[in-house]
Amino acid sequence: HITIAEAQSLAQAAGENGTTEQYTIVGTIVTVSNAMYGEMTIADETGELYIYGSMSADGTYYDSMTEKPVKGDIVVLKGVLKTYSGTPQMATKNQKAIIVDWQHVEVEIDLTQYTTCTIAQVRDLEKGEKVIISGVVAAITYANGQIPSGVILVDNTSSIYVYSGDIAQQVSVGNEIEVAATR
Repeated sequence: HITIAEAQSLAQAAGENGTTEQYTIVGTIVTVSNAMYGEMTIADETGELYIYGSMSADGTYYDSMTEKPVKGDIVVLKGVLKTYSGTPQMATKNQKAIIVDWQHVEVEIDLTQYTTCTIAQVRDLEKGEKVIISGVVAAITYANGQIPSGVILVDNTSSIYVYSGDIAQQVSVGNEIEVAATR
């Protein structure tokens, strides 16, 4: 595989036409900017690279993958490189990056800093309080071109909006989830 800095150089050299050869890169997902198409930015110690779109090795589009890499995960991608509007990227409209492999990275959270509450209790708390809530995803909200931006979470006491594109991209309506968050 090549570093992201090497991928950037190859993409810039290839210009708008792109490479015919596919390259393999490894990086940590910084953000998933469009969960429908698997658009993301990944990084390694040499820099960041925009991934125009991605799919699994078996041809499943990112949004249809049962399990998929998310922010913070380490991902191995293979694809063509090009420059679009001055920005180096992997993948094109017709040639998505292939997710060769990925490893989930668990986020460490000190749950002793959080208080378990019902949604009704959370609604009465001051902003800044750290809480743990459980509930059922009643709806997923979308912004800017159908990009998941958050979820409506309900329990038997009330409902609340959880603003997190990362969570919204990983759940479906009807899922029971537990969230550690700041009010």
